[in-house]
Amino acid sequence: MSKLIGYIVMLIGVVVIGAGLLFKNIIDKIPYLGNTKISSVIGIVLIIIGFFLTKPSSSKTPKQLPIYDKTGKKIIGYRESR
Repeated sequence: MSKLIGYIVMLIGVVVIGAGLLFKNIIDKIPYLGNTKISSVIGIVLIIIGFFLTKPSSSKTPKQLPIYDKTGKKIIGYRESR
């Protein structure tokens, strides 16, 4: 789910940069985005935030998977997944 949010945030960042470069006269009328430099910086920050949201989480603890006997009913041990 966080990857989807990351991709959406990166897309918004690209749209903000594109809008700042293509529609300068419209962006000048929007408060807080009144300058194309500011809109470019905001777009780059959104892209960076989206990149970190799409990055997989690095959990150091391996997951333990059960090992079943030949009948498949009784758990005889656990193994660590990679």
